[in-house]
Amino acid sequence: MTDTAKSPFERRVFGTGSILFKEGADGNEAFLIENGKVEIAMRGRNERRVALGVLGRGELVGEMALISGAPRIASAVALTDVSVIVIPRSDFEARIAAMDPVMARVLQTLTRKLQVLSEQHVDEVVKIR
Repeated sequence: MTDTAKSPFERRVFGTGSILFKEGADGNEAFLIENGKVEIAMRGRNERRVALGVLGRGELVGEMALISGAPRIASAVALTDVSVIVIPRSDFEARIAAMDPVMARVLQTLTRKLQVLSEQHVDEVVKIR
């Protein structure tokens, strides 16, 4: 990971069990995990919660809502104490705008497809349980 000591971005710490963001909320920031573990989970159509995965050091969480502009499709909860670098929507959008327009469209399309697949996965897991 790159040296973030001189980073213009805010750092934030979440204690174990803290909610980084909730499903359905507006996505105004993404988080680059410096340390710790974060669980990503969604609710199925019957409101049963399904864990989608655990993210750790060096991984980005919350970016899908920034790319799509849609509300968050999942919740993120700190499984351990977590330190993150906060990437605000304004900075993220400026970086997307600076991308090749074709690549920006590819990124938006892939994000939309991943959202649909995640929702389908949760529905299938709920059916099995």
